[in-house]
Amino acid sequence: MNETLKRNGQSNDGYITMFFSALLCFMTYSYVRNQMAMGGLNDYSAHVYSILTLFRGDSPWEGWVAAPHCLWHLTVLLLFGACRIPLDSSAAFATCIYALFYYFILRWIICRVMEYAGRKETALCSNMAAFSFCFVQALYLDWLDTGGDYLGVFSPNPLHNPTQMGVQGFIVLAFCLVVDLLSYENDRIYRPIFFHVESGTRKYYVLLAAVLFLSTVMKPTFAEMFIPAVAFFMLGSWIARLIRGDAPGLYFRKCLVMLLCAIPALLYMLIQFLAFFLFGGAVYSEGGLVITKWLEVWKLFSDNVFLSVLLGMAFPLYVLLLDTRFFLKSIAGRLALLGYGIAFLEAAILGEEGSRMSHGNFLWPLMSGMLLLWLVALLRLMVLERAGEYMGFRKGLLLFGWFLFFCHLFCGLAFYRAGMLGL
Repeated sequence: MNETLKRNGQSNDGYITMFFSALLCFMTYSYVRNQMAMGGLNDYSAHVYSILTLFRGDSPWEGWVAAPHCLWHLTVLLLFGACRIPLDSSAAFATCIYALFYYFILRWIICRVMEYAGRKETALCSNMAAFSFCFVQALYLDWLDTGGDYLGVFSPNPLHNPTQMGVQGFIVLAFCLVVDLLSYENDRIYRPIFFHVESGTRKYYVLLAAVLFLSTVMKPTFAEMFIPAVAFFMLGSWIARLIRGDAPGLYFRKCLVMLLCAIPALLYMLIQFLAFFLFGGAVYSEGGLVITKWLEVWKLFSDNVFLSVLLGMAFPLYVLLLDTRFFLKSIAGRLALLGYGIAFLEAAILGEEGSRMSHGNFLWPLMSGMLLLWLVALLRLMVLERAGEYMGFRKGLLLFGWFLFFCHLFCGLAFYRAGMLGL
């Protein structure tokens, strides 16, 4: 009898996952097709009708120079060429593929973290949390001057940009790999959360190298933030071990192994920067990388950067205040904070010369940093909410955290609706 109930429960879990997957695909496909139909200068039309036209021309080199971060473009071309799917539909299907990858990785992460905390999450809750996380946006209060619905406040999920949305799954997967590897190297007694690194780390280092490289081929902005974050994290750990005399030589070798994992991504990033600023492709034909005045680029989009940060990060900042000790003590929390800090610094001082400064291309790493802090905050709130330690007034603090999360989700759905209506 118990086996029958268990099989029925697993079958229902599958149906729930299929429902949310189908809903995500429907919303993503509809959004992309609508963006394509609107034309103009929106990101989907620009990537498909400008860059992909170069890829399909007499000289694909021009297409690659215009967009060496080309994994999404190559996926579209594969669907268009091999499956004979019209170009606009190919763009929509390619986006759905990477949206599903992001969604399934999120659901798996949520389930693993809850199991690690000793509480099995139901299929309905895990799917709802993963689905909601795919759409959360910055809080948008139209009576406040923060630069508009998107510009200035930024978002962990910029739905309008195919390459940034395409890299999201690689971001969270690479983060989980690094958290487990760093935790295991720091403490061999550590019980891994996501991967069985205790059975051998070599294959997971190889997997990390592959994920980082693919993320760079999709969009280099994550690696621009994440590789320095991991480097500074490991440098700090090595200095602490050096002071304590706690096998610093052995840990330094682990630092070198992690560096080897980043080399493929770093090399391809170097090639991309040469394409952007030296080869002079059709899109990146002017200017170069410059150090700007503090927040100069960001201030092009917002008259109040501090308010923009609060609106974009209200939920994770609240969870950070709610459980500061976790973020300062855990490897996941410290790495997410360091990643966001480095991303913020890059957004504050890096830009491009000439008219391209107004494109704000070095603000993309900020959104990758936001995503990491958002992910850790959501996972921590879910663990606290089910721990049973927060009662009375403290339970109300948790509920307010969920209220903030659903406010972000409401703004995300409103952003999706505005994109569908062309507003």
